[in-house]
Amino acid sequence: MKYFRVNVYLTIKIFFKSLFYSINEKKKDDEINKILLKTSNKKKISLTSQCRISFLLILKFLKEKFTKKNEIIFCAYNLPEMANIASNLNLKIVFCDLNYETGFFDLTKLKKKLNKKTLAVVLTNMFNTYEQSKELKKICKKKKLFLIENNSI
Repeated sequence: MKYFRVNVYLTIKIFFKSLFYSINEKKKDDEINKILLKTSNKKKISLTSQCRISFLLILKFLKEKFTKKNEIIFCAYNLPEMANIASNLNLKIVFCDLNYETGFFDLTKLKKKLNKKTLAVVLTNMFNTYEQSKELKKICKKKKLFLIENNSI
């Protein structure tokens, strides 16, 4: 089960980090966090080792906060591990077809899949342009949905 593997990884990571973590490294981490917070204009930051772990934490938070929403929309191409994380959190996975000319979401079909149970849309940045991403962001903002960008590819 993939979910278990992630939890084991986090436990092992924390164990080894605690063995070799010095005060100087903590100061370096604090400095990096301050720089990132300032440049991103955010209040909080959490760094993780992999996109999948960040995705797990984000989905857990959203699922707890919005208990009546249980669907997540992925584009037709995605890593199976990302869908497995959503599946292991008992979220209904909805795949959206692509526009074969652009390789991006078919926005007409995507709009038809959005409903009151939709929790988030996952945008895997692979073939899309900035303009396409902006259009998807407008749709999500209008429908009050979360847009989760996967920039790991």
